[in-house]
Amino acid sequence: MNSRWPRVSETVRSPRPRSIAPGWIDTDLFRKATRGDPERRAKILSRIQTGTLGRPEDIGWTCAFLCSPAAHYITGQTILVDGGGAIGF
Repeated sequence: MNSRWPRVSETVRSPRPRSIAPGWIDTDLFRKATRGDPERRAKILSRIQTGTLGRPEDIGWTCAFLCSPAAHYITGQTILVDGGGAIGF
């Protein structure tokens, strides 16, 4: 049991809201939604600057980054993980 109270400098003074806005991610749901509709899939891909779908790992790595000390100074931000898809709209 910890018998020491943390100093004020060791505590979080306020929440640091951060969020992730994923783009089109290659998941079972996406594949099911676009199965049999190659025109829809092509239209989606044409709007993504990288020309590829994201992977679930792309979201996971972004989450890991935001939870790490490397993101200590990021607050109140939404991180777009969309391969540049927001630019295409």
